[in-house]
Amino acid sequence: MKKTGDLNSGISGIFWLSLSSFFNYALQLVIMMVLARQLSPSDFGEFAAITILIGIAELFWMMGVGKAIVQSQNISDLLIGTAFTLNIIFGLVILLLVNLFAGFLGTLFNITDVYMLRVFSFVFILHSVAEVSKSLSHKKLKFKRMSLIGIISLITFGVSSITFSLFGFGVWSLVFANIIMASTSMLLYISLEPIKFRIIICRNSAKELLFFGSGFTIASVFNYTANNGDYYVINKVSSKAALGEYQKAYQLLMYPVKLLGDTLDQVLFPLLSKYQNDKEKLKHVFICGNGCVAICSIPVTIVAFFQAEEMVNFLLGNQWTNVVYPFKILVIGLFFRIAYKLSDSLIRAMGKVYQWAIVQFIYATMVVTGAYLGSFYGLAGIAAGVNIAFSINYFMMLFLVKLQLGSLSKAMLSSLLPSLITGVITACMVIIYDKFIKIESSLLSLVCATAYTLIIYIIITKLFWNYIVPISLREFLINIYSNINKKLNIKWR
Repeated sequence: MKKTGDLNSGISGIFWLSLSSFFNYALQLVIMMVLARQLSPSDFGEFAAITILIGIAELFWMMGVGKAIVQSQNISDLLIGTAFTLNIIFGLVILLLVNLFAGFLGTLFNITDVYMLRVFSFVFILHSVAEVSKSLSHKKLKFKRMSLIGIISLITFGVSSITFSLFGFGVWSLVFANIIMASTSMLLYISLEPIKFRIIICRNSAKELLFFGSGFTIASVFNYTANNGDYYVINKVSSKAALGEYQKAYQLLMYPVKLLGDTLDQVLFPLLSKYQNDKEKLKHVFICGNGCVAICSIPVTIVAFFQAEEMVNFLLGNQWTNVVYPFKILVIGLFFRIAYKLSDSLIRAMGKVYQWAIVQFIYATMVVTGAYLGSFYGLAGIAAGVNIAFSINYFMMLFLVKLQLGSLSKAMLSSLLPSLITGVITACMVIIYDKFIKIESSLLSLVCATAYTLIIYIIITKLFWNYIVPISLREFLINIYSNINKKLNIKWR
C-alpha cells in the first residue's frame, strides 16, 4: 500500500508539474514573443554572458545542500537549521567574491557592463533564504504548491520585464525582472513552508549534507559546463549577436525539454530516493520512463524540424532568421536531451553522485570541444557538435545505470522500438504533406502541420498498440492516464 501511495504521489506530481509547465510554457512563449521584438540579439547575448557566470557561481553557493535535504532519509530540526546556516554563509561568500572580482570576471566572460553583474549577484541572497523551504516542499512532494509558486513568479517576471523594456531599459529589463522574480519566489516559499531562521551548525548534520552535496556540486558544475559550454565558446569566438541568436535556438529547444524532462526529474528524484535499495522497482520505472519520453518527444521533434522556419518567424519575428538552422539541428537530439535526465535522477537517487560527476566531466569536455570545432562552420556547426555530445552522454549514463541495475538492453529496446517505428512512418507522411501543402501564414501553417502530425502519430500508435508496445509500458501509461483522469474528475465510459 505504501509503495502504491508513493507511486500515485509521483503521478500526481507529474500531473501538477506538467500542468504548471504547460502554463509556464505558454506564458514564456508570450513573454519571449514580446521581448524578442523589444530587445536586440545583442541584448540577449549580453544577458546570456552574465547568466553563464551567475549560473556557475550559483552552483558553488548551493553546494548541493538543497538536494541533500531531498535525498536524506532523516530530517531533523538540527539538519534544517544547519542547512539554512550553510546556505546563508555560502550565499554571502559568493556575493562578496563576485563583487570583489567583478572586473576580472567581466573580462573572462566577455561581459561589457560589470555593474550589471554586481546588481544581478544579489539574487544569491534571495535564493539562500528560500532554498531550505523550497527543498522541504520538494521532499514532501508538495508539487501543487511548487507549481503555483513557479507560475506566480513567472508572471511577475513577465510583467516586470515587458514593462521595463517598453520604458527603454534594454538589457537591464531582464536583470531587474529576474531579481523581482527571485524575490517573489522567496516570499512565497518562506510563507508556505516556514522554518526557524536560526544560525546553527551541527557537525554531524553538516557532514551529512556536505558529503552528498559536495559530490552533487562537482557533478553539477560539470553538468552546467556541458549545458552552457557552447554559450561560452560562442561568447569568446563570435559576436554578442551570434550568442543571442544561438541562445534563442537553444531556448526554443529547452521548452519541451523543461516541460517533460525537468518535470520528470523533480518528481522522480524524491520518489526514487525512497526505493534506492529496490533495484527491480528502479529498473521498471526507468525503462518505462524512457518509453514515455520517446512517445512524447518524437512527434514534437517531427513538428519542430519540419516547421522550424514558421516557428521562428511567428515566435521571434523576421530579425531572427539565423536561428532556424541551428534550431533544426538541435531538435534532432531532443529525445537524448530529455531522456538522459531519467538516468540522472536514478543515479542521484541511489547516491552515486561521484560516479555521476565523472560522466558529467566527460560530457562537459565533449560539449566544449564539439562547440569549438563546430564554430569553424558557424552556428549550425556548433549545434551539430553539441548534438553529438548529447547523444554520447545519453549512452554513457545508460551504461552507468546498467552497472547499478544489471542488464537493460532487451527491455530498453522493446520500450523504445514502438516510438521509433511510429516516428519513422509519421515523418514519411509529414514529408509528403510538406511537399504538397504550402500555407503563407506562419501561424496557420504551424497549427495545421501540428494537427496533421499528431493525428497521424496517434492513428499509427493505435494501430500498433497491441502488437509492438510491451505490456509493462502499456500498464505504466494506463496507470498515468487513469490517475490524470481522476485529477481532472473526468469519468470515461
